[in-house]
Amino acid sequence: MTELEQILSTGEGRRALDRYFAGLIRALDFAALETELAMLLEEHPSAFAPLCRASMRESVEIVGWERVHADILAMDRKGSRCTALGIDLTGHWEGEGPGFEVSLYDDGSFAFSTASRAALLEASEGHATPWQGCFVEIETSLECRGLALLDGAIRAYPGRHAVPSDALPRDYAGFVIALWWLYLRVHQGVADALAHHGLPRAMPVLVDEHDFGPQVGGVLLCEHVADSAERSARILDARTVENRLAYDRLTEQLIMEVREKRAVVRNWSFWSNRTQRRNAIELLEASDKLMFQDVVSTRGQLSVWLLSDREFEMLLDRYREHRRPGSSGEQHPDPGEERTQLHLMFLQHALQFGGRAVQREFLAHRGRAA
Repeated sequence: MTELEQILSTGEGRRALDRYFAGLIRALDFAALETELAMLLEEHPSAFAPLCRASMRESVEIVGWERVHADILAMDRKGSRCTALGIDLTGHWEGEGPGFEVSLYDDGSFAFSTASRAALLEASEGHATPWQGCFVEIETSLECRGLALLDGAIRAYPGRHAVPSDALPRDYAGFVIALWWLYLRVHQGVADALAHHGLPRAMPVLVDEHDFGPQVGGVLLCEHVADSAERSARILDARTVENRLAYDRLTEQLIMEVREKRAVVRNWSFWSNRTQRRNAIELLEASDKLMFQDVVSTRGQLSVWLLSDREFEMLLDRYREHRRPGSSGEQHPDPGEERTQLHLMFLQHALQFGGRAVQREFLAHRGRAA
């Protein structure tokens, strides 16, 4: 057993090693940490070693800063001034990684705008920081290029959450080295990107992790102020258009779903599987009460399946108007083929128990929609 493996065989040893490596990052002594990790790579050959060596500083790029600038402007427009940025390597990323959670803070939880780096480092040491969970906004605006293979190997390692003991999982030392190599490259990548892209105003940037691995508590001070107001405004204008279209598509999706539920119930014979029919009616009535509760004020409003076609279409027009004032008469976007999971369960229930009339109407309705 090597000296590193002996250290990793106890919980206190692992924690002490993590604190030491984190201390080098917090001190911005990236060169010292890289030297230490490179030596350990030589002493502990593993499947992680070539991935670490291939992950060089110059090959790492953190992108998406124009979106971050726009996020800061959007927060300002809402009346809350962004005074600090949090960038957390996240353990909740499902795509190609590494993935980041980007948090925007104001001075409500901590005096970021006046705090020194030393004060920020002191406050960030430990798991319960004063600003934990106090972000004003949280986004996923940033992406990382150049670390996907290393990140994937780390996340796929079966002994990732092993409890320190004398019987360490295979390549555990290599895994720990790789984990801190990834941390090093991420912190270097953020530092390099801030120096190049800057931010709309000078502010501290808190670089850490969320459910990924050991805590670091890194603090960078971004003093490069970028003139990005016009570009950020254009991005926000484009977002408004995209969000409006997505909202309208959701409206049409909800309308399509209530149409399908109504068609199912109206074509379900009273004599066919009456208990299952009652279940379908109750689900439809519950969902249309939720959907139309702010549109129809009359307490005795009939369920949509009891309305005439004309009354039903008038109700849908009122629903569109409620969702988007002034929308009547406009061309409505295609709702697409997506359906909510609950609605898909309803359709499965209807197709199983509703009989041939329901099946024919469902297929015909889908054909008309296509």
